[in-house]
Amino acid sequence: MKILIIGGTGTIGSGIIKALRKDSNNIIDVVSRNKHEDFSGNLRHIQGDAKDYGFISGVVQAGVYDAIVDLMIWSEQEFLERMSLFMENTGHYIAASTSAVYWDTEKPITEETARIFDVCNDVELKNSHEYRIEKSRIEDNINESDYSNWTITRYSVTYGGKKIPLCVYPKEIWLYRALHGRTVLVAEEIMSKHVALTSGDEVGEKVKKIICNEKTYRQIINVVSDEQITWGDNLRICQNALSSSGMAMKVKYISVHDMAKYIDRYSLLYDRMFDRIWDNSKFNELCGWGGGTKIDVNEDLKDLIEKFIAAPNFSAIDPYVYYHAYMDRVCGERTPLNEFSSSKAKIRYFIARNVSYHHAEKILSIIKKILFPVRLLIKYRHERHNDSRNIK
Repeated sequence: MKILIIGGTGTIGSGIIKALRKDSNNIIDVVSRNKHEDFSGNLRHIQGDAKDYGFISGVVQAGVYDAIVDLMIWSEQEFLERMSLFMENTGHYIAASTSAVYWDTEKPITEETARIFDVCNDVELKNSHEYRIEKSRIEDNINESDYSNWTITRYSVTYGGKKIPLCVYPKEIWLYRALHGRTVLVAEEIMSKHVALTSGDEVGEKVKKIICNEKTYRQIINVVSDEQITWGDNLRICQNALSSSGMAMKVKYISVHDMAKYIDRYSLLYDRMFDRIWDNSKFNELCGWGGGTKIDVNEDLKDLIEKFIAAPNFSAIDPYVYYHAYMDRVCGERTPLNEFSSSKAKIRYFIARNVSYHHAEKILSIIKKILFPVRLLIKYRHERHNDSRNIK
């Protein structure tokens, strides 16, 4: 098969690539903006911006692909502009959605479980472009179309490679703080809630079973682990991994509703607070899944964390500046400004940590307005000074 993977360099994409490469007859093209020198053999890299319509149109139309696995995060409008392009230029289009679309109703969760978008009374959320809401709109557009060569895959919280989650935090928040001796805030109420924490490798093997499987056409399928743990288990796995490496993790429990005022409100209240118990019978039936290789999430995640601790390599923490500022305010701690790479992040942290968390962006905007004429004046004086020197 010839398969195009769009946005395929994250945890899910890497797992799918790994599974597909086992068959040397597969040709796998992966579109991403960054260059990848390690692609070889039946794995080919196409460098470019998938959100550039002209670029992705050229790739899709020239490729003659048996399947397109789309892992991009589109707005509804962006997707509508591309839907016919994808559907009409491949045999099978697999669209990535999220298990976070589900409402907290019956258990276990099946593909028929009500979605937040359909039953939630939170008008602000439903009218937003928040991730799970936009995914629901895109699902509806696909489902209501006349095309029949599609499958919608709903993924749970994943881990693997560079992705090591704890509750709503990536490693650049929780593990970074732990390794620097700072406290990690945890919402107490979510500790008893279940999650299908799924490895990228397991996702890859399951998606491999879906690709060009006609039984999965015009179907929505949950791609989640058969094993469910609690977020409390997730925390203990992280703590045990640190302990095995001779380190301790400081944790402070806080009310989820207090935390939601500052940190990732929708993910906390409309996902992590929901008890996610799953029924995977639909996938098993359509794909003939006999359980595959059983992955023990406790050992697998612990091993991943220990390997990272042995050779830590964090991405910049700048995108999470407000998380660090909030935790430091609550815990009476400080993140040194030199740990942020940009001046903007340093200013944001200082304001949010010491002045006002909620009004940090507003204060930053005021500072910019004040500094703008000052910068113009400095520039003007500098140019005048250079002109006077040239005259002499």
